[in-house]
Amino acid sequence: MTAKTQQTTTSQPWLLALALSMPVILLPSSRLFMLLFGVLAILGVFMLIGLLRHRQTYNGEDKALQVLPRCFLFIWLPMLISCIDASMPEPALKSTGLYLTYGLAALAVAVLLRAKAAFKQVAVLLSVVVGIWAFNGVAQVALGVDMFNKPLAEPAGYANSFFVNSQEFGFYLGALAAIPLYTLYLVGANRLTHLLVTILLIAGVLLGGVRSGWIMFAWALLPYFYLLYIKPAKRKIIPLIVTPAFFGGIMMAIVSFSQLVQQQVTHT
Repeated sequence: MTAKTQQTTTSQPWLLALALSMPVILLPSSRLFMLLFGVLAILGVFMLIGLLRHRQTYNGEDKALQVLPRCFLFIWLPMLISCIDASMPEPALKSTGLYLTYGLAALAVAVLLRAKAAFKQVAVLLSVVVGIWAFNGVAQVALGVDMFNKPLAEPAGYANSFFVNSQEFGFYLGALAAIPLYTLYLVGANRLTHLLVTILLIAGVLLGGVRSGWIMFAWALLPYFYLLYIKPAKRKIIPLIVTPAFFGGIMMAIVSFSQLVQQQVTHT
């Protein structure tokens, strides 16, 4: 009886992690993503009401619930202010209003993770998903088809992996590609694993051909490189020179395989 109870307790965080990861897993299918995302947003409404009703305050002790509204307002308020002189006010206001649902869904995720600690499990699952996206996209460009024999979407030369087009793939991969790297850092993976995964993700993001994805991933790489290569070094000048030169060379080698990506880099 004790062993069965222990097994159930161990599996619960993974089941919660799988449930919370499903919207990201289903990102290539916009309808299924919106369905699960809507469920999280509705849960967020009830959780917000509960927090305000029963605790008379948002939450003064939980660090995640302190940081969450500040991060959301940091993103959302500039969007709201920009609606004042938007060239198309109605679509801008609609998009800004819809972003409130992201805050509610994030609140639901934060409360659920607090109730049943599954942060590590979520990070692992999302890392696996993002790694498969990147591998599938690189395989498409290198072989002409992906692991399911799916050909490249137009324009040929840009990866689209499981997504409808390369624009979606490049944007979402760029936004999420840092997750596997920081997960590897948190679990203490060796340098070779870090190196191989970093090269795979750089290749996937570049071959997506979306400049916004490149920018998001590049910003996320800066603290990662600092934590992994620069901070532990006794002579910090060495990794400051070697790390950008090495990964810059890797990027140029990857870019040389796709003429369209070369054009995009030149344009950027």
